[in-house]
Amino acid sequence: MTAEPQSPEEQPPRSTAWVIGLWVLMSIWMGFVVYRASVELRNDQIVKGLFRDYHPPYKMEDAWVIDPSTRSITAELTRRLGPLKVLKAPESNTPEAWLAWLKGNGVDARLSSDSAPHTLHLRFSNPTSSPELWIGRYGVDFIVFVDKVGVVQRDHLAQPTTVIELLDAEVQPW
Repeated sequence: MTAEPQSPEEQPPRSTAWVIGLWVLMSIWMGFVVYRASVELRNDQIVKGLFRDYHPPYKMEDAWVIDPSTRSITAELTRRLGPLKVLKAPESNTPEAWLAWLKGNGVDARLSSDSAPHTLHLRFSNPTSSPELWIGRYGVDFIVFVDKVGVVQRDHLAQPTTVIELLDAEVQPW
């Protein structure tokens, strides 16, 4: 039994085989593109700027760290308020030591009775740790600088025990 040759009308056209091959190649290519996109979206890319490196944001337990930094609070105050006279940090994390340090650096500061003033201020929530620098608001979220962590975006703030308001602090342009 030999198979009879098919007539040209019964054979699939050659263009169909070409289209099937093209679809297979396109599927392989799309799989590669999706894989590369997923790898790039999961990677933490560090961008090297003119003056510093920018790290990607990450989620903490109660907030987003939107500008990670290992700077101290004194270095951040110097960076934001311009050159200060004394770069050495206060000896203790008491509000009185910070108030004396700020006044020694030429920043007009005072203890505030308001627990959440709308100006630049230092917040003391924990007496043993460094204060947080309140920067502002972004929508309904609060933006603060936390020592050795960076700029943090929080949806709520703990009630501070003491607040030092920086009265004439002019934030330098970036």
